Amino acid sequence: MVKDSVALVTGGASGIGLATVEQLLENNARVVYIADIDAENGENIVKTLVKKYGNDRVKFLKLDVMQLEEFQNVFETIINESGRLDILINNAGVLISSKLFDINIGGVLNGLKLAMRFMKKGSKVINTASTAGLSGAGQFPEYTASKYAVIGLTKAFSTNYWYDKTQISVMAICPELRVWPRV
Repeated sequence: MVKDSVALVTGGASGIGLATVEQLLENNARVVYIADIDAENGENIVKTLVKKYGNDRVKFLKLDVMQLEEFQNVFETIINESGRLDILINNAGVLISSKLFDINIGGVLNGLKLAMRFMKKGSKVINTASTAGLSGAGQFPEYTASKYAVIGLTKAFSTNYWYDKTQISVMAICPELRVWPRV
C-alpha cells in the first residue's frame, strides 16, 4: 500500500502527523507532502528529512485545512507535480482552540470532499480521530465532540454509497488521548 505511493499528511509538521510522515518514508513512499499551517516549522522539518531520505521524497506545502480553496490548491499542486495522490492522512487537529470545530471537523470534511473529487480508484484516506471520540474525555468536551464527528464522517464516507462511486477506502485511527493530572 505504501511502497511507491504519493502521500499527503495534513498537520504533518509535528506530533502524530510528523511520526506518520517518517513511517511513510521508512516504508518507501515515493514522495510525502507535509501540509501544515506552521510554514516555518514545516520547512525546517523538510530540511531535516531531506538529509535522511533524499531531496525528492519529502516536500512542504502551507495549508490551513479550514480553507477549502487552499486545500484544493494543495491537491492540485500534488497531482500536477506527482501525477496522482494515493494516500491522504487527514490528521490536522487541535486539542484546545476557539476554532477547534472548524479545524477538527471542517478540515477533515474538506479533505474528504476533495479526496472524493481528485483521488483515483484504490486510493486511501485515513482520518485521525481519537479514543476520546470512542469513549469521551470529560476534561475536553469540545475535543471529544469533534472526534466523535470525525468518526461519524469516516463511517459515512466509508459506506458502500461512496465506495461504489469512487473505489476510495476511508478509515480512521484513534490514538489514545492521554491526560495527565495536574501536579
